[in-house]
Amino acid sequence: MARNRSSRSDRRSANGRVRTARHFEVAPPPGFLSGEHIAQLRKDVLGVSQRLFADLLNVAPQTVQAWEQGGRRPCGLALRLLAVAQENPETLQAFMKHRSDGG
Repeated sequence: MARNRSSRSDRRSANGRVRTARHFEVAPPPGFLSGEHIAQLRKDVLGVSQRLFADLLNVAPQTVQAWEQGGRRPCGLALRLLAVAQENPETLQAFMKHRSDGG
């Protein structure tokens, strides 16, 4: 699986130092994503099934179904991954490859 790996110099600030929380802050993940919004992200932005979406997020397909139906809400890392998928769908799409068995 091909991943875009940045060079060591790309990961450092202009002065060559490691970036720290002392000088940078991280945008918070969204506080809430509706089931409708998650389904729209999955279908219209990424164009994937619930099963493939679950695999991309490393959650059970039942979890995606529960999110979309409003039975559960994503939190923590799942919210961050959904925010990444929303802003940069190609980041998650990079983890997909055609099955070798023709499935």
